[in-house]
Amino acid sequence: YDWLVLALGAETKLTQAPGVREHAIPFSTLEDAQQVDQKLRDLESRSAAFSGGKSINVAIVGGGVSGMELAGTVAERLGKRGEVQVVTSGDTVMTSSPQGQREAALKVVLSRGGKVVSNARVTSVGLTGSASEGEAEQYVINLEDGRELVCDMVCWTAGQSPVIPNTAVGAYGLPLAERGEAVTDAFLRVRNHERMFALGDAAFATAYDGSKLPATAQVAFQGADY
Repeated sequence: YDWLVLALGAETKLTQAPGVREHAIPFSTLEDAQQVDQKLRDLESRSAAFSGGKSINVAIVGGGVSGMELAGTVAERLGKRGEVQVVTSGDTVMTSSPQGQREAALKVVLSRGGKVVSNARVTSVGLTGSASEGEAEQYVINLEDGRELVCDMVCWTAGQSPVIPNTAVGAYGLPLAERGEAVTDAFLRVRNHERMFALGDAAFATAYDGSKLPATAQVAFQGADY
């Protein structure tokens, strides 16, 4: 090649706890987004069939940027018909983002009726097995501290990792960050590789001073404008 661009995105790990692959919906691809939409449509249809409407409870595991964006969107869609809970293992959400962005994301989710369940490490996801006739099956999220969260839908955004083939890492000696992204300079060139670039979730993008840039669309737009 003359020039190489790594733009393979990221994938969600569904092996972090028993039951995640079977019962949770990931949120990495267009197909995932379509599955989330269809599940919500089914729940909304079932809810409307009950007198007064049945509240829809959605749990989103992962307090990163993807989890918070999804939480805000789903909370806005449901309105007073349901509740969204963001389940995160840390003390707060979006720990890799600047404080201003964290506060803004929290404000949006909370203002739309969402909640954040912090210090919550998921140990397993399963079915409650107690659905009544005509009702959709509910799920139970078991936490390390013994708490249980019951919901109608589980979305999993935790543990996303960049898709960079091991063959490329070994063949070219790519410098990788802790989560597996290719480390780039301020021009998205992979460090020590003049003709190789990394974009999006595959990149650990840095500013001129070497500090990490948040992996958000807003930062990308700002960089393009600059």
